[in-house]
Amino acid sequence: MKPLALRSPVTVLMALAIVGIALAAGWFALRPTGLPLGFASSNGRIEAVEIDIAAISGALFGFSLARFRKAIATMA
Repeated sequence: MKPLALRSPVTVLMALAIVGIALAAGWFALRPTGLPLGFASSNGRIEAVEIDIAAISGALFGFSLARFRKAIATMA
């Protein structure tokens, strides 16, 4: 048998490819099919309500609390 330094690079690459394919096949065969009990999954979207608050007369926080509560009540 030849020393490792004198082996053909093609043979070494083929051996690495076979080992990689075997590892990938084992990984896919042995991985769990779903999440364990107690875990939940989702599609990653966030359910939210968009609220537009406009500035009144150029004031940054120029809205009244009553108008804000009325706007929230109309959305529900």
